[in-house]
Amino acid sequence: MTVEFHARELPQQDLFCQLDKRNSANMNSLPSTYVEGFHDLEAVRTMEYKKLGKTGLMVSKLSFGSGPLGYHYGTYDEADAIEAVRRAIKQGVNFIDTAPFYGQGRSEKTLGKALKGIPRHAYYIATKVGRYELDYENMFDFTVEKTRKSFEKSLKLLGVDYIDVIQVRDNARYQINQLRIKIQI
Repeated sequence: MTVEFHARELPQQDLFCQLDKRNSANMNSLPSTYVEGFHDLEAVRTMEYKKLGKTGLMVSKLSFGSGPLGYHYGTYDEADAIEAVRRAIKQGVNFIDTAPFYGQGRSEKTLGKALKGIPRHAYYIATKVGRYELDYENMFDFTVEKTRKSFEKSLKLLGVDYIDVIQVRDNARYQINQLRIKIQI
């Protein structure tokens, strides 16, 4: 897979970038992510969905935040984590948020295992670029090269062909820190 990035296309602030225009569901119908035979129909019917900003994506009001899959709050049993992701999607949760920073890839890797075998159009996945390392001196990198590598690595770890939403992570914090460094010099 070849991915092209151009510097002018990179957002200057935290923005959602729509990469998929498949959703035209309204609040009275099943979301376009519904897969007959996979989802629990009654659970999906009771889940509430809302348009995500200006993306056109109809996402569940309850989403799956995967920071804990990166050991942010301690260790976990991987089989239990995989089951939690699968069960959430079957029950109608269709928006999953992750980032390379969550466990330096552990979250995306665990999600990749959980998503294996689930129809790709049954969920939306969002990841982030810009913040990577635990070491504050090397934590941020907003270059086109690092963004491209991060995106490609996320695709591989998640085991998907595309990502629905990419968010630029903490660039305001980075800019403030750079200003502080310049002032101290």
